[in-house]
Amino acid sequence: MKIPKSIVDLIIKARKQQAQLDKTTREINQWDDANDCENIAATGDNSTNLSEAIQCFIYYGENFKLDGFDMLKEYRKRSKKN
Repeated sequence: MKIPKSIVDLIIKARKQQAQLDKTTREINQWDDANDCENIAATGDNSTNLSEAIQCFIYYGENFKLDGFDMLKEYRKRSKKN
């Protein structure tokens, strides 16, 4: 079986994106740990602390709010610029 070039291109693209996601997530988790985010209350769709809220936003797009900051609102605002 021969894999079409278009599929090989997508596989390579997916690997590059996964590597970038891993790097980005690692940096977020380091910040999370350094700031003890598990002990910071946040209002999220399915979370009660900032650590959970950040992960739920990244993986599922679930909104969270913290001290007047609305993550989904910020995401939409920044997404319009791109």
